[in-house]
Amino acid sequence: MPQTQPCVDARTQALIHRLEAAAVGTDPAAFELAVCDTFVQLGFAATHLGGHKAPDGYADALLGSLGYRVMLECKTGKQIVTNPDAAEAAKYRDAYGAGYCALIGPAYSEEMELLHELQTHAVTAFTVEDLSTLLSIGASACEVRRILTPGFATDVIGDLLWERTHGARKRLADVAAFVRDAGWQAQVTAAQEGGPTNAPLFTVDAAMMLVDAALRQAGSTQACTREEVQQAFEHLTNPLTDAAVWTDETHHAIVITAQLQPSPELRGA
Repeated sequence: MPQTQPCVDARTQALIHRLEAAAVGTDPAAFELAVCDTFVQLGFAATHLGGHKAPDGYADALLGSLGYRVMLECKTGKQIVTNPDAAEAAKYRDAYGAGYCALIGPAYSEEMELLHELQTHAVTAFTVEDLSTLLSIGASACEVRRILTPGFATDVIGDLLWERTHGARKRLADVAAFVRDAGWQAQVTAAQEGGPTNAPLFTVDAAMMLVDAALRQAGSTQACTREEVQQAFEHLTNPLTDAAVWTDETHHAIVITAQLQPSPELRGA
């Protein structure tokens, strides 16, 4: 079952529109504030500074002991940033105790020359489109940290999007959905054929066979693993999921307690 991305709500869409408009507008402070608000929505506490001899702002990731600070240097422009100064973006790193520096603008030209400067000064260049993408997928500050490598954010965001669509989290979500659907269908059949007394146990082995059949039907050539199905069992029986329960204290088999709704179109697993 494909794992859908978070829907873009009205508040997020309004912030994206504001960010896009401010990036090509005539008020640099408006763009700086929009960027700060963007980082707030991504899971940061952002501080706007601005003015001469001061950074535009900085953002602190709200990740407890894994928190980090990123300096924000914002550049407006009609289409592209005409003076993407990577050195300026890194200027206040030490003074403000930041681990990362970000340059944000509508778009960039002279990319090979700028790439060298970004790498030299350990700065990550974000376009407005990059930030809009992160807002649209509901990215977290933990995911943003992966993107904060010297160079263009776009390159790493592409990897993040691939992981969201094809990676381990998506795979586990698919397997868990297949387990839940196959288990429920097996219970429906058992109820029709013989009732609880003759119902087969839905063990990891039984689930693996049913899930593999469903994966093949969905067009996947990669069979599920025992570990994936065990993880799916743990996920479905977790009280926060509340979709299955163990049949006894040995945790040998489960029963599905809630049918997957709506009935899944298991594609692209």
